[in-house]
Amino acid sequence: MRKSKWLVFLMAVILCMVSVSAAFAKVPPLEEDETDAMEQRICKLLQNEGYKTDYWKDVRSINIRYMDDYYHITLETKKGKNYGADVSPKGAVLSLASNAGTEGSPEENPKLDKDTMKKIQDKVDSFLKEVNPDLLEKIGKLKVQKSLTDGDTVYVEVVDSNKKVFFELKIEPTVQLVVYTQRKK
Repeated sequence: MRKSKWLVFLMAVILCMVSVSAAFAKVPPLEEDETDAMEQRICKLLQNEGYKTDYWKDVRSINIRYMDDYYHITLETKKGKNYGADVSPKGAVLSLASNAGTEGSPEENPKLDKDTMKKIQDKVDSFLKEVNPDLLEKIGKLKVQKSLTDGDTVYVEVVDSNKKVFFELKIEPTVQLVVYTQRKK
């Protein structure tokens, strides 16, 4: 009789510990269909930016890691290109990046023409509207803080005056996202 009470007590303690540790877990585990949907969404976002990341044709592997308060996704294509993304438990994309390095001659505080700045503003607005609409309302005026020129290709680093977002964009006939990060302010 004494041993069974002791066993019941231990089982109760273990049950409490399991439920308490689950309560402290910040990122809930994903079901298989949720994982698939998140992976396909990231592939589609990258495709919209001009990258060859078709979920069924181009992707070699996708991994999702559970961080304290977001999911970190890494993607590798069959051609060896790597991409990364961070997604909040509510589905907001916190960062998205192509791991293609940018090279060129740097220019601090460049002055871009109004048409190029309009293209950049439109790209930022449309991208944030799709991935994190709440953040779109919180960002300030965009400023190009640095550019790199490599022949005809220009890369720019863009921040907003409220320090909410950072973008690295490739400027061509169209503006292509290279890196997007939501800042922690």
